[in-house]
Amino acid sequence: PDCDCRNGKVCVSCSEDRHERIQKSCDYISKPRGTSETCKSGCYCPEYQYEDHHGNCVSLDECTCVFSGKTFKAGQQVNSNCKTCTCYQGQWHCIERPCPGQCQVYGNGHYQTFDSKWFRFSGQCLYTLVQDSCGNGNGTFSIGVESVPCCEEALTCSRNIILDLKGQVSLTLSDMQVTRHLYKGWTGQEDSLYLV
Repeated sequence: PDCDCRNGKVCVSCSEDRHERIQKSCDYISKPRGTSETCKSGCYCPEYQYEDHHGNCVSLDECTCVFSGKTFKAGQQVNSNCKTCTCYQGQWHCIERPCPGQCQVYGNGHYQTFDSKWFRFSGQCLYTLVQDSCGNGNGTFSIGVESVPCCEEALTCSRNIILDLKGQVSLTLSDMQVTRHLYKGWTGQEDSLYLV
């Protein structure tokens, strides 16, 4: 056949080539093959090479992968759904990683815990929102929320937030004012709406 092959491909004539020829691509590696594929004359990657997602012929170790419509080179990683996935030989190889947790408090005693359950506490108390210690163990941080009276109807609102970091940093947010107690070389800096 008359071929004008590019990107490392070679011209193949099915009448001359006695082997069954199908275009092997990096997609081909991770998808099931059809059983009735016949040879078509044209441009193919050489034996032991695969067409990557850019149309180039590459070795198996250089095969690209696709994630969310984007092409990734061999060895590149993506993070998704608490997994870190690495492109290897045209396929994603994933390992589980710890999922970030989220809890929140707002208004007059509404709390959402890390398991996404909601609670309402209306007492005038200091509640531990999160900490990394249990029982008498020494933790490295804790965040407490203090509910205080917020109107004449005896409702309480979460008004004070207390952050303690290794017993060396204490930040208290009360009525939009931050009180800092920094020890042993710690510093704090305000940046727009945040305190870093």
